[in-house]
Amino acid sequence: MEEILILISHGKMADEVLKSAEMIVGDIDNVYTVHLLPEEGIDDFNQKLENVISKINKGDSITVMADLLGGTPCNSAIMQLKDRPNTNIISGYNLGMILEYIMLRESGISNIKGQVLSSGKNGIQDILDFVDNGTKES
Repeated sequence: MEEILILISHGKMADEVLKSAEMIVGDIDNVYTVHLLPEEGIDDFNQKLENVISKINKGDSITVMADLLGGTPCNSAIMQLKDRPNTNIISGYNLGMILEYIMLRESGISNIKGQVLSSGKNGIQDILDFVDNGTKES
C-alpha cells in the first residue's frame, strides 16, 4: 500500500508549495497537485481531481491537503472521496505541514494525520513573541 499525497488549491499554490518542498528535500514521489484556475469552474476542477484519483490504486492511502476549508477544491475532494477507505482530507496546509508529512511518510510512522495537523498549528507563531520569550509588549 502506497501513501499518496494530493495537494489542491485555488490558483497554482499547490504546485508552488510542492516546488518549495522539493527545494528543501529533493524530489518527492507519490504527490499530485490539482489547481483551480480563475477561468475554470467547479466542473473543470472536479474532472481534474477525478483524473488524478483514477490513477491511484484502490488499496492506497490518500491524504488530500486543501488550501482553504469550504473552498471549491476542498468541497470537491470531500464529495469525491468521503466514502473512500484510507483517506484523509486536511484543510489549510502550509509548507511545514508538507515537509512533516513527507518526513513521516518516509520513516514509516503511523498516525501521520495527527502529527501533520499538530505541525501545522505549531508552525504558526508570532515570531517576535517567540524570539523574545514573551518580553515584547503587546
